[in-house]
Amino acid sequence: MENLASGVLPREIVSDIGKKMQAIKDEMAALEETPPPHDFTVEQIKVWLAALKDAPDTKAIHLLIDRIEVYNKTDVRVFSTLTSVLGETGRGDRI
Repeated sequence: MENLASGVLPREIVSDIGKKMQAIKDEMAALEETPPPHDFTVEQIKVWLAALKDAPDTKAIHLLIDRIEVYNKTDVRVFSTLTSVLGETGRGDRI
């Protein structure tokens, strides 16, 4: 922030940063107006999980973890927030 305020950066860079910030704000406003989906298909979930596997995202992974129970060094159980969804397709016990 000091670099931006001091004028050390070229105007083009400051302009690019401003444009990027505006694009992010526009995207946020559009998302706020978009109603969330009420349900996801199995295929949509599989595509999302595959994309997450290809490019891990810490925040998304944290959304998938309901709780972690550690019994000892070799017995660690991770419970997923997707268990209820996957359970409906017969795979709730394989997460």
